[in-house]
Amino acid sequence: MRNAETLDTFYQDEYEYNPPISKEASRPYEARLKLLRPYLNNQNTRFLEIGCGAGHFIKYAKPYVKELIGLELNKAQAEYCRKTYNVNVSSEQIEKFQPHGQFDVVCCFQVLEHVPHPVDFLRTVLRFVKPDGILVLDVPNSNEPLLNLYRVAGFQEFYFRKSHLFYYNTKSLSLLFKESGIKRYEIKLLQGYSLTNHFHWLYSKSPQPSVEVGYNFVLPGNIYGDEKVKTSLKRFFNKINDEYMELLIRNGFSDTLWAIINRG
Repeated sequence: MRNAETLDTFYQDEYEYNPPISKEASRPYEARLKLLRPYLNNQNTRFLEIGCGAGHFIKYAKPYVKELIGLELNKAQAEYCRKTYNVNVSSEQIEKFQPHGQFDVVCCFQVLEHVPHPVDFLRTVLRFVKPDGILVLDVPNSNEPLLNLYRVAGFQEFYFRKSHLFYYNTKSLSLLFKESGIKRYEIKLLQGYSLTNHFHWLYSKSPQPSVEVGYNFVLPGNIYGDEKVKTSLKRFFNKINDEYMELLIRNGFSDTLWAIINRG
């Protein structure tokens, strides 16, 4: 297991810098914002994102909060976020981070799986949350359809990464919360990658060329002819995609787990 110093070196020297992303690849961030909107009040909300990267979610959250602060170990990403979105971003280790006051909403998206000591991490992060505030996080779900439902050859090599120290399902995440002293929380299953992404993996045993393609229902060819027919077919395919994702979730499979933790 990596220690804090080794991880810090990894994120400074090896971890990939993320440039701006396309509208299509922004779907996960838009979905997160939709789930968070009931908790965001641009007159009052103090918002902290831990592991904010280059600001892909900050871009969406900023109009809906009073004050926004980011924490990002990768200095290149932190600097990009600072300059692009005009926000205060710190690159300190979480143990040394000392913000001014507590926050109404603290978010950690795709962060917890990178943390070597998750219990200590959660206890530290909860100190940043106001007594009536929330901590929101998401992590990859180890009960991933391609991994456990279809068991696609080659997907394991794609899924398991050296930067991911732990993998969670609903049971292990609940046990982690209990160990951390967390009593009030809700865990939801979310599915981001599409039916055609799964078909691509099943047939080719390899990923699609980009996240943009993976998150959308993409036919292997174009649709020609009457616009009404094209529109009807696209609506039909999108409906199939939505029903497929709902079916996976009803049966306990998804690519992402989402949790809202109430401190109070």
